[in-house]
Amino acid sequence: MSIDLSQFHQVFFEESVEGLDIMESALMELDPANVDDETINAIFRCAHSIKGGSATFSFNAICDFTHVLETLLDQVRSGQRTLVLRHVDLLLESVDCMREMLALAQNGDLEKTEQAENLQQQFETILAGDNSVETNVDNGVGNTALASAVKPQLVQPNEQAPWQITFRPSLAIMQTGNDPMRILRELRNSGAEEIIANWDSLPSWSSFDPEQCYLAWQAIAPAEINKSSLDEVFEWVTDLADISIEHGRVTQTLNTAQSDKKQYWKIHFVPSIDIMRTGNDPVRILSELKNSATHYECIAHTKGLPDFADLEPESCYLGWDIKLESDTTEAQIETVFEWVEDESQLTISSLVPSSESNIEADHVDTPSAQLTAATPIDKPDSKKSNKTKAASKTNTDATFIRVGIDKIDNLINMVGELVITQSMLGQLSDDVDIAKVPRLVEGLNQLEQNTRELQEGVMRIRMLPISFSFNRFPRLVRDLSQRLEKKVDLVISGENTELDKTVMEKIGDPLVHLVRNAVDHGIELPAARLAAGKPEVGTITLDAYHKGGNIVIEIKDDGAGLNRDKVLQKAIDKQIVSASDAAMMTDEQVYDLIFQPGFSTAAAVTDVSGRGVGMDVVKRNIQALNGTVDIASTLGEGSTITIRLPLTLAILDGQLIRVGSNIYIFPLISIVESMQCRSEYVNQLAGGQQVFRLRDEYVPIIELSKTFAIPSDTDSIDGALMVVVEFDGQKVGVIVDELLGQQQVVIKSLEQNYKQVEGISGATILGDGTVALILDVQSIVDLFSQKLVVAQNISTRADGYQIMRSAKALN
Repeated sequence: MSIDLSQFHQVFFEESVEGLDIMESALMELDPANVDDETINAIFRCAHSIKGGSATFSFNAICDFTHVLETLLDQVRSGQRTLVLRHVDLLLESVDCMREMLALAQNGDLEKTEQAENLQQQFETILAGDNSVETNVDNGVGNTALASAVKPQLVQPNEQAPWQITFRPSLAIMQTGNDPMRILRELRNSGAEEIIANWDSLPSWSSFDPEQCYLAWQAIAPAEINKSSLDEVFEWVTDLADISIEHGRVTQTLNTAQSDKKQYWKIHFVPSIDIMRTGNDPVRILSELKNSATHYECIAHTKGLPDFADLEPESCYLGWDIKLESDTTEAQIETVFEWVEDESQLTISSLVPSSESNIEADHVDTPSAQLTAATPIDKPDSKKSNKTKAASKTNTDATFIRVGIDKIDNLINMVGELVITQSMLGQLSDDVDIAKVPRLVEGLNQLEQNTRELQEGVMRIRMLPISFSFNRFPRLVRDLSQRLEKKVDLVISGENTELDKTVMEKIGDPLVHLVRNAVDHGIELPAARLAAGKPEVGTITLDAYHKGGNIVIEIKDDGAGLNRDKVLQKAIDKQIVSASDAAMMTDEQVYDLIFQPGFSTAAAVTDVSGRGVGMDVVKRNIQALNGTVDIASTLGEGSTITIRLPLTLAILDGQLIRVGSNIYIFPLISIVESMQCRSEYVNQLAGGQQVFRLRDEYVPIIELSKTFAIPSDTDSIDGALMVVVEFDGQKVGVIVDELLGQQQVVIKSLEQNYKQVEGISGATILGDGTVALILDVQSIVDLFSQKLVVAQNISTRADGYQIMRSAKALN
């Protein structure tokens, strides 16, 4: 079965993003005046790992970029270069650049960007400023093959003899994730002209271990190639192999002074590309030949190795020319190949002793037609290559969660308890007796408890610490405060508070907007803070904690706070509220005005804010998560924005209601109250819309039976049950037939299983197996938004007689 390397791309992308997060965090802690060795080493390791992974998967632009990055880092950690603030800024920009490059690669696009080219040029300029610094610093041991970005550098040779390269890997090299065949491909790309396999260490067939490397190789490369280019080919395995690169020539020859009984054979062996998929291994065949030989020579043809992106580990791209000195006959040699003769090109010819010569000369005489015929070696299936790329693009859509082993262990224990309970109930069902009813009830209670614990355990698997979202803000605050010439400290607490992964992903952008506003609008300039008797360094605090089954996120600042009068005047100028209504508004209602579309109190528009775009979207996004956002502020002291969110979107606390024979569910968080509707509190507006006087406000009345065109038990509004629900500060009263109860329900997507239905956000399956629809309060409110405006235009300050007259006038 073929192994598609693209299946590992997602793991590489996730690990690279984690590495970039570590780099960013370490760079934020880095003090150029006092460089901590462990911090700079941690940054270097992250860059080095990303380079190695990108090389493995042939993301060459990322590999080239990180190479110059780690060169600078290595010079700093080795004391060859002094770190300055400019270097830190460039490294932070590089983190952002690599995030973009990884995102492009993940989507199957070309990962090279203009920003990457500009940054790479700046790094190269810095490195070129110190000629004493070696640019080839990557001497670590990785778990991958080398980048195809390695290029030979032509120089004027001091010696005319070609390079003789000896590469003898350790037996366990493949168990570390390194593949010698990929290294040979890079060696060929670097300019090596011929590669000779040495297989004198091959064991007998019975003791052969396919996960160990028994071969060694010798290669010849032109003298004009720079030795540093050849060194880079082996830089990942320097500790896992004996490597020698010296001027000289491979001169292995056959020993002609042998007994008359010895025969000399030349074997040309080119397996099919799929030979290993049939259970045959060419290396084992070579081992059999070696066991029968006194002397041997073997030349591996690596010309057919494809680019790394197209390489499939279970395909055979090599061919071999073998010369043997042995007392075996041609028939015995044919026996070695009898299982693969239909899957390979095989030529066995006899040599006379006088024809023995240098291995290089015989290699030159190899018939070109035979090599050309080995089409599978030189030209891998293009369809398969395209399929690999398509699979890569598909796999980028997959997402993963890293789960702590303690959560997995708890889940296994819960499943064990569930199995025990099931076994107990099974035994009771074998012989039903009235005397066993108490034990049956006990078993059912235990089953309910186990099921609830299992549900909670499964939900905890999706929970991640909110630090995954908070960790982006130190960098954001640092960059933004520098641009605005402000001094800001960011304090983060509660970062280990856990939140559902889906909720965390969707709350990220609203949090970014709120933190940016705190820096831009909240924190004053240092001079203004000093004049107000404050420290010149402002403080923004991010906090998260659990409360009442929800997660609460607070963004606090000790800045200027909101100016109530200024906010009100702006709202009046924009005709959001009238002057008379403004006089009656509470502080909470006034501060809530900043969530109105297009509302801003900024004196000037900047590239950070001031256009009044975003706060309305922030609130809408939070409400889409069944959450709320509130603002508290004191002029001159600062502001606090409080966000309350459900821990998960997969389970909902709901209120079951009945309309006719249909069961619906309201999210419990959206319900304000429920009551019996009385006709004396109901008024009718123009267009037939009815409103209910709820204390000092009027709310439109919605009859679900008419909205969804279903029969109802309620003939008249008078005396009917009404559930008052709220969204975005607007209330509606929904007429229902019966309130059934409250329970947690598992949300199922209606759109995925059927289609999107206006007014319905999802569905769930009740205990009796029936399907109940979950009502979308936002959609219901939007359906009646125009009628809400009409209802709110009725003055809430007039007495009952004036209100009734206004209602009749509308008719």
